[in-house]
Amino acid sequence: MKHFNITFTLLFVLVSSAMLAQMRQANEAFEHHHYEVAIELYNKAIRKDLDNGEAVTNLALSYWRTDRTNLAEYWFNRAVYMNELPEVKLWYSQLLISNEKYESAIQWLGKYMLAETDENKIRLSQQLSDYCEALSAGIPEDETCIIQPLILNSNDLDFAPFILGSNLLFVTNRPGVTARPGELDPWTSAPFTDVFAAPLINDFPSDRAAYFGEIPQSDLHEGPLCFSADGKELFITTSNVLSKKRQFDEQNNTRLSLKHYIKKDSVWLIQTLPFVNSSFNFAHPALSPDGQTLVFSSDGLGTMGGMDLFFVERDEHGNWGLPQAFDDGINTPGTEVFASFKKNGDLYFSSDLLVGFGGLDVFKTKREDGVWLAPKNIGAPLNSPKDDFGIAFFEDGKHGFITSNRNANRSDDILSFKFEKGIFIEGQVLDCTTGMPVPGARVDITVDGEFTRTAYAKGLGEFKVLISEADDVVITSYAEGFENSEVCSSEQAFDISLMNEGDVLQVKLGLSRDEAGLSQQRYIKGKVLEMPYGSGLSGADIELINLLTNEALAMQSNAYGAFLLPIEANVPYGIVAVGLNASSELLEFMLSEDVQEYELNMEIWPSGKTALASNELHPDMRLVEGQIVQLYHIYFDRNSTTLEKPAIDDLEVLYQLMLKYPDMTGEIMAHADARSSHEYNLELSQKRAEGAVAWLVARGIDPSRLSATGYGETMPKIRCENEEDCTEEMHARNRRVEFRVIDLVKDIDAISRENKGQFGPN
Repeated sequence: MKHFNITFTLLFVLVSSAMLAQMRQANEAFEHHHYEVAIELYNKAIRKDLDNGEAVTNLALSYWRTDRTNLAEYWFNRAVYMNELPEVKLWYSQLLISNEKYESAIQWLGKYMLAETDENKIRLSQQLSDYCEALSAGIPEDETCIIQPLILNSNDLDFAPFILGSNLLFVTNRPGVTARPGELDPWTSAPFTDVFAAPLINDFPSDRAAYFGEIPQSDLHEGPLCFSADGKELFITTSNVLSKKRQFDEQNNTRLSLKHYIKKDSVWLIQTLPFVNSSFNFAHPALSPDGQTLVFSSDGLGTMGGMDLFFVERDEHGNWGLPQAFDDGINTPGTEVFASFKKNGDLYFSSDLLVGFGGLDVFKTKREDGVWLAPKNIGAPLNSPKDDFGIAFFEDGKHGFITSNRNANRSDDILSFKFEKGIFIEGQVLDCTTGMPVPGARVDITVDGEFTRTAYAKGLGEFKVLISEADDVVITSYAEGFENSEVCSSEQAFDISLMNEGDVLQVKLGLSRDEAGLSQQRYIKGKVLEMPYGSGLSGADIELINLLTNEALAMQSNAYGAFLLPIEANVPYGIVAVGLNASSELLEFMLSEDVQEYELNMEIWPSGKTALASNELHPDMRLVEGQIVQLYHIYFDRNSTTLEKPAIDDLEVLYQLMLKYPDMTGEIMAHADARSSHEYNLELSQKRAEGAVAWLVARGIDPSRLSATGYGETMPKIRCENEEDCTEEMHARNRRVEFRVIDLVKDIDAISRENKGQFGPN
C-alpha cells in the first residue's frame, strides 16, 4: 500500500508539472499575441482542468481578438463566474453589445460597476449602459448614407483605406504580399500585411488591386499609412526594424513602429521621429491638412488603458515636439486607434469604450482655440455592432471609404459610403387576395421617365429607397408566379414635384396569382436562431430549394431573424440558413393541401464553418481548412461507445471525403452529455473518438492523417441552464461526433488536373 501511495504521488506530481508547463506555454503564446497557438493550448488545458479560470478567461480573449465572437461569448459566459477581476465583466459586456445582446449587456455592466472602484470607468460604463437601453429598441440609421462593399475585397484582411490621387491605397494580407520565409503573423496566423493600390474609376476602385511598390518595404508589417497633401511626406506603420534588423522589446516582442520619409528626387529618405522607441507600439499615423500636427496611437507614454491617441506638433524649423495625450474625454481605459483627418481638419478615430453600437465605432472631433472638442459618434450605418474603423473621405467630405468586419465571413473589408439627398420611397408588396407579403418581389423605380434603381422586398414584403428630387416617379413590382390584377395595382405613378428633401412617399403595391396558382399557395415562416443562446440572427442567407426541380428562392432574415417564404402544396422542399461562418441543418418538409402555413426555427451553431454530411457523398462538396463536418447520425446511447448502423453510414461519407482529399488531415471530435463527472465524460468521449478513428484506419486511411480528441461535456450542442432542463433528445444530441479539417492541400480533382497538365489562368 505504501508503494502504491508513493507511485500515485509521483504520478500526480508528473501530471501537475505537465499541466503547469502547458499553461506556461499557453500564457507565453497569449502574451506574444500568438492567439491561434494559445487557443489550442488553452483548450487542452481546460479539458484537463475544467475549473481553470485563467485558461477560460484567456481563451475567451483569444477568440475575441481573432473575431470569433460567438465562441468568445460562450467562454466569457464561463469566465465571469470563474474570474473575480472586474475587467472580465466589462469585456463580456462589450462583447455582448457587439453581438447585439443589449439586455444581457446592461445586466453585466451593472455588475461591473458594482465591482469597479475607478470613478471614470464607472462613468463611462453608465453611459454605455444608458445607450444600450436605447439600442435595445433598434439602431437608428441615417438613411441618406448609402453604404456597400467593394469588389476589391478578398477573403483575407483588407482595411485602413487612404485616397492618394487616382488610387485607393489599403492594407492587406492577401496572396501577393511580401512573404517572410518560415514565419507568419502570430496574431492572425496569416502573412504579414503590405500596402496595395487599386485605380479609382469614377471614385470607385477596380478589382485590379496590386502591390504598391512606390514606398519602402520589408517582409514584415507595412501599413496603415498617410501622406502629406503634396505627396512628398510619408508616415507609415511598420514592424520595428532598424537598419534592416528586427528590433525586440524586453519580452522578446517586435512592436509596431512609425516611420517618417521625405521624398527627394524620387527617392524616399528616412527621417527620425525622436519619440518612437522599441519598448511600445506606435501606429496608425494621421497628418493634419496643414502638415503641422501628427496624430497616432500608442500603448506607451502613460496611456489610460490599451492603445491611446497622441498628437505631436512641428515647429517652424520642422522639428517635432513632445507628444501629448488626448484628454480623458477622448482617450478611455479601452482602445483608441486608426486616426484620420478630413480636409476641413475634422479628426476621425475609433474607440471601443466611448458610447457606441458595439466593437470599435468611429468618432469625430475637431480642434478649436487649441482645444480638442468632445468626440461624437458618427452614427449608423457607418457604425455597426461590429468593428468599424479606418475612414477616408474624398475632398467633398460627402463620400469615401470605411473598414468594417460586419460582413458574413467576419474578416475586415472596405466599404464605400456616400451621403445622398432626396426623397424616401417606402412601401410593401402584398398578395392582393390573401393580404400576405410577397418577399423577394422586385421593385423598379423610374424617375422622370428614366429607370433609376431596383429594390427587393424583404421578409415582410417591405422595401425602402432614396431618390433625388424629381417631378414624376413610377414604381412597379414584379414576382415570379404573380401578375397585375384589377383588384389592386402592381404599378403606381406619383407627382412628387412638391415634395421636399427628406419627405417620405408611402406606397402599397399589389400582386395576384391566377386561380390555379392561388389554390396551391402556402407559406413557410420562422426565425433563424443564433445558438447556443437562441437569439434571432439578422442578415442570415436563407435558401429554399424545390427538391423536384432544384429551383431555389433566396432571401435574408430580417432584423429579428424572421423570414417568410411562399411555397406550394404537395411539393417536397429543403431549406437551409447560412450565417456566422456556419450553416443550419438542411431541413426537408412537404405541406398537404389542408395546411396553409408551416412554421419552423433554424438553428445556427458557432462551431466554425459547417457542412452537412448526408449518407451520399455529393460530387460538388468542397472542404476548407477549419471546416467542421457535422456527422449527424453518429450518436451514442448513454455510457456507450458502440458504433451503430447509422453511424457507419456517416463514417462511410467521411471515408469518401478522406479519399477525395488525399492530403487532408483532421481531428475526430467526440462529445458527451453533462450527466456524469467531467473526468468520466472526457474518458468516455475519448474512447468514442478513438473508435471512429479505428474504423477509418481499418478501411485503409493512414493513421497519421487523423487525431482523436474527446471533449467531454465542454462543448455542448444544446446548452441548458440546468442539467435537468435538458430533455433526453437534447442529451442525445450532445453525445455526438464531428470532424474538423486541420490541413487541406488539394483534392483529388486538383491532382488529376495537374497530372493532365491542365492549369487555371495565372
